[in-house]
Amino acid sequence: MHLDSWNEDVDKLTTDNPYKIAIGNKCDLENKEITENDRKVIIFQFIKKSFSERTGIEVLEVSAKNSYQIEYVFEKMTRILIERV
Repeated sequence: MHLDSWNEDVDKLTTDNPYKIAIGNKCDLENKEITENDRKVIIFQFIKKSFSERTGIEVLEVSAKNSYQIEYVFEKMTRILIERV
């Protein structure tokens, strides 16, 4: 699973305890008819829940197309960084 590899890489490449958020794009596809791309969204939903439960890392969905949760993610990370300083 790519998320597990990403998580391991972050742990290997950092010396402190970084705050991690995994972000999945294309959440705007959820309300369309089921297509091959939509199947990927459904699979992501399952992976997101499984990964988050195993690691405690928050997984957020965003849409670059309609800016869904983009600002929220940046604000959340900014708040976390400020709190850690």
